[in-house]
Amino acid sequence: MNEARRAVCWMRCAQVLLLGITAGDHLTVHRNAVNGTIGHAVLLPVAFTLNHQFTKYTVEWDVGDQSILYHSVRNCTLDSRGAPTWVLDDEFVVYPAHSGRVEFYKLNSSLLIYNVQANDSGIYRVTFSTTGYTTTRHIALRVEKPHDSAAGSLWKPWIFAFRTVLCFLPLTALLIIIHIWG
Repeated sequence: MNEARRAVCWMRCAQVLLLGITAGDHLTVHRNAVNGTIGHAVLLPVAFTLNHQFTKYTVEWDVGDQSILYHSVRNCTLDSRGAPTWVLDDEFVVYPAHSGRVEFYKLNSSLLIYNVQANDSGIYRVTFSTTGYTTTRHIALRVEKPHDSAAGSLWKPWIFAFRTVLCFLPLTALLIIIHIWG
């Protein structure tokens, strides 16, 4: 190995050991598939780490051919693991189709969708970019109807009456036996 490459290698090793700087930026999707219920909120959880303080980065969320939001950061600080702790000088855009229905968590880039509907089901894509690094991850969202408990509510009065009779039947029989023999 030539001297220049050896010096770069030693410098990189020193950065990792002394400063805790990792080899690169990283985007993590905590769950590849998420289930939601119509009318409720659902979280699409992600997290990322950066390898340099004050790194510029962008995050984009979309589903199908529809953009949800765009977040661009020109300045941030990081904790010892590379996770952002503070964001300054950022641009944030929620596109009109999702305005008022989503909440974006700037420090980890997770997306919370309010009042999900059946047509919100699909493959959600999050794209994370820094200088020289771009990665995309996917999360499948399946939205289901709420469990219908109204059908079982028709039987509730009958079940209550039946249980009441069964509960008092042995007591009534015991009282009759005591009265006859007593």
